[in-house]
Amino acid sequence: MNDLHHTLNTMGLQSLELSEPDQQQITRLIDTQTRFFAKVVQQKPDKPPHDLVLGLLTKSYQEALANFQATEATISRVQSVFEETIGREQAQKFTTSSNNDVQHFAVLWFMAQGYIGIDFSYANDHANEAATILAGSPAVRDNDPNALRSWFMQSYYVGRHTAKTNQQERSGLVSRIKRLFNSKRSHS
Repeated sequence: MNDLHHTLNTMGLQSLELSEPDQQQITRLIDTQTRFFAKVVQQKPDKPPHDLVLGLLTKSYQEALANFQATEATISRVQSVFEETIGREQAQKFTTSSNNDVQHFAVLWFMAQGYIGIDFSYANDHANEAATILAGSPAVRDNDPNALRSWFMQSYYVGRHTAKTNQQERSGLVSRIKRLFNSKRSHS
């Protein structure tokens, strides 16, 4: 079974520390990409599904970031109108899917990078870039670029840890199978 939810779960999705709204948003994003992922898997059956997930998330993240940057000026103007009309506290309750999509695709993308073993400095540079872009927008609630970068890199480390755990489990299973076959040979 190579469905997107399953593959992301094997890469560490369930180990990410997410709030309920973040979890719902990520599930929504995964659902929107599931059909496309299934087509990609059919077209490239020789490629490991984890590599295909990384490609899909790279594409999705880049598209979400481009959309955010294209609409950010308009979002900022609307946010300013809200602040002037209903006050800053009430205006902060309004969010856009654009910045949320960037943040949540980024979390998934960095988790996949960690799982695949992408170099830390590459991931950190991109996490810093994304965090700086997002934190510079008044539409983003958490305007602390360090907090955003840390969140992104935490997902990278979840992916790294999950890959190591999965590798250890696979090697342990292979060792048990080899011992089983070797013990049968010695008894013959």
